[in-house]
Formats: sequence, C-alpha cells, structure tokens
Amino acid sequence: MVVRLSETSPRSFDQFADAVNDVAAGCSESLYKLDALGNRPSQGAPPGQSAPPPLSESVPPPASQTSPSGPPSQAFNRHLASNLVARPSGTAWPLLIETDTEKTFGFFHPPAAGTPRDVAVVICNPIGWEAIASHRALRHFAERLAAVGFPVLRFDYPGTGDSSGTDSDPGRLAAWLSGIDAAIAEARHQSGLTKIALLGFHLGGTFATLAAARAGGVESLVLWSPYARGRAYTREAKAYRALNEADSNFPRAEDYGALEAAGFLLSAETLVALDELELNTDERPIAKRALFLERDEKPTPGAFVKHLERLGSEVTRTSVPGYLDMMQEPRKSVLPEAALDVVVRYLSEKHPPAAQAPELAPPRIPRLELAGAGNERIVEQPVTFGADGRFFGILCNRPDLDDRSRPIVLFLTTASHHRVGPNRMWVPMARTLAERGFASLRFDLTGVGDSPTAPGIVEGNVYSSAFVGDVRAAIDFLTRLGYRRFITVGLCSGAYLGFHVSLADDRVTGAVMINPQTFNWKEGDSLDINRRTTFASTRHYKRLILEPNVWKRLLMGDVNVRGIGNALRERLQKRASVELKRISRRLGFKDESGRVDVGVALIDLANRNKDLFLIYGSVDEGLDYLAAEAGSLLAGLMKRREFRIEIIEGPDHTFTQLWAQQHLTRLVVDHVTQRFTPERDRDRGPRSRR
Repeated sequence: MVVRLSETSPRSFDQFADAVNDVAAGCSESLYKLDALGNRPSQGAPPGQSAPPPLSESVPPPASQTSPSGPPSQAFNRHLASNLVARPSGTAWPLLIETDTEKTFGFFHPPAAGTPRDVAVVICNPIGWEAIASHRALRHFAERLAAVGFPVLRFDYPGTGDSSGTDSDPGRLAAWLSGIDAAIAEARHQSGLTKIALLGFHLGGTFATLAAARAGGVESLVLWSPYARGRAYTREAKAYRALNEADSNFPRAEDYGALEAAGFLLSAETLVALDELELNTDERPIAKRALFLERDEKPTPGAFVKHLERLGSEVTRTSVPGYLDMMQEPRKSVLPEAALDVVVRYLSEKHPPAAQAPELAPPRIPRLELAGAGNERIVEQPVTFGADGRFFGILCNRPDLDDRSRPIVLFLTTASHHRVGPNRMWVPMARTLAERGFASLRFDLTGVGDSPTAPGIVEGNVYSSAFVGDVRAAIDFLTRLGYRRFITVGLCSGAYLGFHVSLADDRVTGAVMINPQTFNWKEGDSLDINRRTTFASTRHYKRLILEPNVWKRLLMGDVNVRGIGNALRERLQKRASVELKRISRRLGFKDESGRVDVGVALIDLANRNKDLFLIYGSVDEGLDYLAAEAGSLLAGLMKRREFRIEIIEGPDHTFTQLWAQQHLTRLVVDHVTQRFTPERDRDRGPRSRR
C-alpha cells in the first residue's frame, strides 16, 4: 500500500498544522500537535478535570489493588522496585528533577572514593540532533570526572530525551534554562556541596553561560564551541536545513515561520527567543574562571572572551580536535579523547582534592508521571536488568490498564542511537501506546546509551550477534514481571535485530520492522547506509520514467545513468542468485554460506503465528533487498494475514521529516492496537512450528 499526503503544499501555517495533524488522525493528542504559531498547545488538564497527580517517588498501588491478570500489582511493583536502582556501587543512578512546570530526567554520577572534590559538575547538552549524537561522549565526560572525585549530574532538557514534554511545547527556551537551574539545585542536593562547575557543549554552552549568570556566578565554566548570540545558531540550523533536506510536496514547518532541524522542531516562538539571546550584554557575574575549548574551523568570538574577562573571569583558551567527529551519527561518533583529557586535567587542577568527602543524598526511586491526551495517568520508571544490572531502560505503562495478558512492546536500538530512538521517535510512540493500554520498554543494548559495554563488544557495533541475547535478557526480565508476549519495534539495524529475535524466541508474538536494509549480516559487511542508498529503490525509478522533467534532466546529462544502471543490474543479479540457491537446496545441495533464506524464514515466522509488519519509505533500498531475498515467495506471503507491508511515499531512511514521524507513529500504534485486541488474539490462537 502506498500512502501519500498531498500533491501540493499547504498555503498557510494554519494549513500546515492541519496537514501535520491530519497525518496523525486517529492517533493520540500527545503527539506533535501544532497551532498557528508552530507551537504545541499546553498539556494541562482538560476543562472541568483536575490536574494529573503529582510526581511520586513511592511505588504504588496498595495491596488491595490487583491487575486484570498476572501477579498482584503490589508484588509486581515490589519486584520492579528491586530493579530500579540496582547499579553496582559507585556507578550512576537515575533521577528526576522537577522544574516549576515540567519534569526532567537525568543521571547522578557519585564521585569515586579517595579523591573528593569540593565542586559538583553539571553537564549542559546541545539540543536536537547534536544531543543524540553526543550522548555517548557526554556520558564518558561524566564518568571520567567522577573517577577523579567530582560528583557529576547530566540531564535531558524538558521536551527532550526521556524528560516530559516535546520540542513543540510553548516556552521551550525558558523551560531549558529552568531545567539547568533545577539541575544545579539537584546537584547540590545530591552531592552535599554548594560550589558548582558547568560544562556546556555548543548551544548548551550558551545555556550554561546564561544559567551561570542566573545563579549569581559559578566556580568554573567549561565551554566547547559556544555561541555568543542565539542568532548564530538559528542561522546555522537554517543553512543545514537548506543544504541537507530537499524540498517536497509534504508539509514543511520552515515555510511558515518554524524550522525542522535534522529531525527536530524549532517552533516559531523558539526561533524568536533564540534570536534574541545575546551573551555580550549580560553584566551579571558569570564565573570565577572559564575554559574555552576552541575548534580550529570555528574559534570562539573574541568579543565574548573579552566580555567574560571584563566581568572578572580568569579565562583560559585552548584548541582541541574532535568536535566534528563527536557529532557524527551515533555509530560513527568518535570519543574526543583530547578534549576529555583537557577538561579532566583543568578541573582537577583548579579544584584539588578536598580534606573531607561530602555526604551524598541517598538514591531515590524516580517515577515520571504524565497526563495522556484524555488525562490518562502514564507512568515511566527507569529499570536495570541483566547480569549486574548492566542494561538500562525505561518502562512505560498505564497503571489503570495493567493487563499483562496483552503483549508488551520492546523498542530496539537503531544504529547506536540510545533508547529514545532516531529523532526521539520512540518516546512519544511509547507514551501513545501506553494511552491505548500497551506497556513498553525502551532500553539500551550493550555498549549503547547507558548500558556499559562488555568484553568483546565494541561500542557502536550495531549488528553484533550478542544483541539477540540482550533482547532476550529484556524478555526474561519482563517475564519475571508477569508479561508473557512481546512485540519488537525497530528501524534499520533494530529491524534486523527484531527479525532474528523473532526467529530465536517464541515469546515474541509480533515484529514491526521499519526500513530494514538487510536480514543477513557478517563481519566485514558495509554498515554505511548513506553509501548504499545513493541509488533509490527500483520502484522509484519505474515511477520516474513517466515524468517529463526526468527525461529533460537525462538529456542535459544531469542523471547518473551508468550508476543507476549498475545498481539495477546488481539487484537483478542478487534476485537471480537467491532463487538459484533456493533451487539448489531443494535438489539436496548444502548451502555453506550460513545465510538465512529470508523468504523461507518469513514464512516460518508466519506459520508460527507471529505478526509481521514491514514499513518502508518508497525510495528506500531495503525494498529491493526484500524483493531479492524473498523472491518468488513474497507473493504468497502477501496473502497471509500474519504478514503486512506498508510503503510510505516521501520519508527518508530515518523518518527525519516531522510529518513522516507523525505518520509512522500512527501506523505503528494503530497496527498494535488493532492486531492485538482480545478478539484478534482468540482468532489467532497458538500454532506450533511447521
């Protein structure tokens, strides 16, 4: 099925908002909903209803309350509580930080024993795509500072990461700055210290400087490539959009005052607020000392440095490599070792070991409580599981529909993105599923996000065979909580992983596979999706043949005919090779390659009554891979009730466009809720392997 929005763009921002919201028709109001200014309406309680209950750090409900199936809720929560702050001594523990209006998620890294410092460090992330790309690196900054005695707090701004809200909520800049204020207060509470150092990256460095002034000055300020003016950031974001994201006939926020920036939204209000930021005119004390990490290609504005010196800061400037390598897509992101060494050495020299270790606050069990579209009570809780509690995740559910006879959804890591998923898509998707009564777990695989690596596992390896065991460890954990059936959701490498977990574990009853590029992978195979998707799907080229402007470009030499021809020839050869191998196996010849016959495997999964939902962008090369690998078996699969393919016109590989994210969420949520109703479950019935 091909899904299109419209052949023409809307003519006003009102129409843009309507078009985006139409894509999410039938989906939860907790998704991006835009008003005429490109902002999301407030999520307060509906008129006539009370506000959602306040955040609680206890683990309700009372003993008298039982769930519709499975063990009593009290036993469920007691078992869950034992997995909340189960990290080995000395490692980070999760926490929630409350601002006046929102709740932010973070980690506190207690200082290592032996070298206590008298300053707590708060890390200020960049925003949007850069926050996703640098997540691993910022964790390493926190861990290395903690290892030399600094208590460190890192956190997600409101509307980002695992925090409440979205980037389309109103008042984002004020919320981000309030988040830093609250993080500073929480760092003091957790560490027992009063002195603060702020470590800020890119726009996060700008925010850190403002927060330092709001706090009346801090001990130390460390900034890597900050902006002295917010307008410089918005100008770069707009230039990136123009260079990297092509026009289309689908709704585009930037045409109407807002901006889609690499999968995230800067609303019209946020753009105006950022444009008004100016650090050089703030006369409040900022820091006793400041370290600027310089980029060769983008030095810190000299006027900003002089401004801090005039305010009394002792300023140090040093050039370090590694910023751009750190900000690559997560699986390619390189730890900035030089910057790590410089920051740890600088803060250690400026803040020598204290005479006495501070008294830390005891860890608390954090519970993020949210109000759904209909004021449903949604609860998210951090969990750890596996050997030594090495895996970290967020369990999201709706307590009043605590029915563990329903399957629970597992969101799988994509290309070393941490648990929030590409473009943070897994977070609103999980919360929307919870509104519909489906619990979910989004978690980090070994060496990804906040799950530490293991011997033999390299951070950033997205296709490791060990990851199947990671998912099964999550299934084992959830089974102990009373869940019995599981649905995997994954994009690209996450789809690959969902496929193989489905083959290996009969507890998996469904798999949503989004733009899978392969179902077979071995060491040495290319992971570079950008290179492999230089040429679009065969289906795409068939459609373009009928367009006159394509023939005009062809005659002018603007089309890479040879490259397209080679790509199409390779696809035909691949399809023929798969069919020949299948015939040879039927004739009794042994296949020594160790590769899975994708068509046969998909039929086996359908025969085992597993619900399979494949979603592709119309130009994604994974379509041709599926056609080649499944071959002649695909036509029969298409007739099976257990098998469904949806082809969406327009999105890129990771669904960067906001309308595409909305539509994908609607597809997945509607599919899960419609396919896994009690009535459908009875019709499905158990089947054995064939």
